[in-house]
Amino acid sequence: MESFYPLLQLVRSVMRSSTSTCDHSKLAISRIGEFPANLTHCSDLRVISLVDNNLGGKIPAELGSLSNLIKFNVAENHFTRPIPFSLGNLFNLLGLSLLHNNLEGSIPFELAQLSKLQILILGFNNFSSMVPASLYNISSITYFFVNDNQLHGSFPSNLGLTLPKLQAFHIGSNQFYGHIPSSVANASGLVEI
Repeated sequence: MESFYPLLQLVRSVMRSSTSTCDHSKLAISRIGEFPANLTHCSDLRVISLVDNNLGGKIPAELGSLSNLIKFNVAENHFTRPIPFSLGNLFNLLGLSLLHNNLEGSIPFELAQLSKLQILILGFNNFSSMVPASLYNISSITYFFVNDNQLHGSFPSNLGLTLPKLQAFHIGSNQFYGHIPSSVANASGLVEI
């Protein structure tokens, strides 16, 4: 658990946003206890940061309609069930952090449609499948964290070519097999594995 805290610090610094309430561009609420049901009415919303709010249940599929959203961070909550595939409709999304929840099932392949995504943080959940191969083709990704799940499979041989901007690649505490491909050396900015 000691290794979790530096990761948490990194997530907070990378996903930082202001702490204003819904001004139709940002939403950061502290200790609200439940996910705001009418959030999809804020069509200009650009940032959702609901870190460590004791939220539970499922992540609403309706969030996929927030086309202006660039950051979605609900780390350190108690969300369950699979990630809604509708999050793949957030075409402007730059950062997605679902760190340290109780999410389960497969990582939806629809997330590969997020071609602008730079930060993908899905660590410390209960995902149990292979990482969709198409996620390794989002060339804008700099932070790829899927650590501490129950994921399995191997890595594509061209990993470093398809993720050239990769800076941190956290895959530990899963059931991956095989080698980390030598092509990862092409990600010249890589500082953490």
